[in-house]
Amino acid sequence: MWIELLKNTYYKGGGELEVLPNIDINIKCGNSLISRFDIGTPISKALKKSKLKVQDYRDAVYGYKNAKNKAQKEKLENLIAEIKTNFQSKVESNDKRLLKLNKLKSELESLETQDTMFERSKAEEKAHKKEIKTKKAEIVKLENELEEIKSNKIYENAFEWRFEFPEVLADNGDFIGFDVVIGNPPYIQLQKDGGRLGSELERFNYQTFAKTGDIYTLFIERGNHILSQGGRISYIISNKWMRARYGQNTRLYLKNYMNTECLIEMGGVQIFDEATVDTNIIIAQKSEPRNITSVYTLDSNFKKNDDFKALVNSSLYKTESLNTSESWLISSPLEELIKTKIKSIGYPLGDTEKWNLNINRGVLTGLNEAFIIDGQTKEKLIKKDPKNNEILKPTLRGQDTKRYRAEFNNLWIISTFPSLNTNIDSYPSIKEYLEQFKPKINQTGEKFINNEGVISKSKKKQVINGLKPKTK
Repeated sequence: MWIELLKNTYYKGGGELEVLPNIDINIKCGNSLISRFDIGTPISKALKKSKLKVQDYRDAVYGYKNAKNKAQKEKLENLIAEIKTNFQSKVESNDKRLLKLNKLKSELESLETQDTMFERSKAEEKAHKKEIKTKKAEIVKLENELEEIKSNKIYENAFEWRFEFPEVLADNGDFIGFDVVIGNPPYIQLQKDGGRLGSELERFNYQTFAKTGDIYTLFIERGNHILSQGGRISYIISNKWMRARYGQNTRLYLKNYMNTECLIEMGGVQIFDEATVDTNIIIAQKSEPRNITSVYTLDSNFKKNDDFKALVNSSLYKTESLNTSESWLISSPLEELIKTKIKSIGYPLGDTEKWNLNINRGVLTGLNEAFIIDGQTKEKLIKKDPKNNEILKPTLRGQDTKRYRAEFNNLWIISTFPSLNTNIDSYPSIKEYLEQFKPKINQTGEKFINNEGVISKSKKKQVINGLKPKTK
């Protein structure tokens, strides 16, 4: 930012350099997902009782940005710090939790000092004591919550939008919000470090939160929080949220609370040099959802020196298919037409009642390099013993399954599955082939041995590959 300012400076007459504006006040640093005080906390009544005015804060910030000398800047800096501190104390004194705590304490005092004209019955006395006990428990809970906010390390860098940006406040101190929020949020899995980050953020009740998810999804919701009505967010983020299970909360949030105006899929094109994931660009508005989104998938032939803006503007098309919490897929208009036709006459594979089947995970071999072989190895094994063909089955990996088709890569699985009770001794040449892998074979659980010692594991009791379960 500083370099950009220098590029745009100029000399006045007589060789005097134009004074640059102060930009340090525009640069804020903090954890923008966390705030001590909710931006919806009303403080208008608290401001009325004091001499503090939001306009004073605005004027001081504007003056600081355009201060002409160091002394003026220092004076305004002190004034801003004073107003911000007073402003924060007003917000704190009017915090919903603190107001509730004070109310509970007053109610408890009233209950404990309450006199009655007549002696209470046993039932009335029991109910009275129970009410006192409940109030005390609520008070302790709120006191602990407020104390945690003061002492917890997670709040050290909490970002308070109302204190830092007076430009987005109404005259009474209410938060109006930003017109535009632009960002490239960080990508950090919430399960990282044993789930510590996820546990810390879960308490803030983000609707887009998912324990198996990524932190960048929370920034979509946070962006919506701090927007003014009709404002827009524009993010560069990973595209995993569109299809992954953890992205379901985000898709549902956008469906219910925002108007997703534009989605640009980068696919596998690495426009951003430092990006380690496939990315997309989302533009969403804080308004009623309209369920019509302009979309585009970047062609793999795109080059970095191509006119990105012109290409996108000429290629965007509208779709109504992204109005669900299920996976979001961006297709071409023709593919959309085909998909709509298929849906009208067919049933999804997930409709188990219609298909009378259950779809589960793929085959777990225990060691793919041992049990999945290429066509050449298969032919050699069959040449040694034609009977081997009985347990050599064609197989597809996930990477062999493409959209609308499967690509068989001449791979075969040695199907010695426990449920088949295969006697490996009936296939001596295959048993001999597997011997070379026995130090690596690991089939997930109970230990198995042969005459030479432990070489395999399995949860199953059946004999696998001729290896017998280890006896106790």
